[in-house]
Amino acid sequence: MNQLSAPHNILSDRVKGRVDPQTVMTGQGPLFTTEEEEKLVDHVKYMANLGYGFTITEVVTKATDYEVFLKKRPHDNSLKSSGFMVSDDVGLK
Repeated sequence: MNQLSAPHNILSDRVKGRVDPQTVMTGQGPLFTTEEEEKLVDHVKYMANLGYGFTITEVVTKATDYEVFLKKRPHDNSLKSSGFMVSDDVGLK
């Protein structure tokens, strides 16, 4: 392991061109399709324009509820607010 905790063979494969870094994805894929994400963002922005800004925790709760509605996640397995990247123009408090 190196200082970034990546196994040496993975780094070696990338350097030697055995793996295309543009096509390899680590971790889970996206939670929502692009269209689903746009709907969630549009809703948060709409509510912000009405004066109802949301905290990160509230947005994560809404995202969990949306995933449950889409039958992508069981209700008893909610998302966690750590690890999310949020754009400044989304309308969060």
